[in-house]
Amino acid sequence: MVRNPPPTVLIVDDEIDIRTVVRVVLESAKRGIEVVGEAIDGAEALETIERLRGEGRPDVVILDHRMPGRSGLETAKNILAAVPEQRIILFGTTITPKLEADAMAAGIAACVGKLDVDRLPDLVLTLAASPRPERRAPGRRRSGPLNASTRA
Repeated sequence: MVRNPPPTVLIVDDEIDIRTVVRVVLESAKRGIEVVGEAIDGAEALETIERLRGEGRPDVVILDHRMPGRSGLETAKNILAAVPEQRIILFGTTITPKLEADAMAAGIAACVGKLDVDRLPDLVLTLAASPRPERRAPGRRRSGPLNASTRA
């Protein structure tokens, strides 16, 4: 029997307390989820994904909506422009219907309010087990490294 590798996650939030809570929730679920990195803002998230990309990681990025510099929505667009198959959960204090619609239109897989942090383990497992989205047509995907100037 072939065992799938554990789902891997990158946590992106400017608040260390929130990153710690997310990590504890994921690890204490004892569902095999592995946190492979943390980032404090969009720029560091892009750098971390680029560094981990050769390892096929992370399966899922949990991305804070409100961060200094660039928003989670803008960061997600940058990530998805370079790695269209990346699964992203937008994580925010308030998830409005407009934000959720904008997130879905941008290619974000799911939105979760910070008060619903306990939903993350099941959502990570579901997304990691789902087929990867198809890549965009040639010419629409960036082939270079991720960086702060990437635009969707």
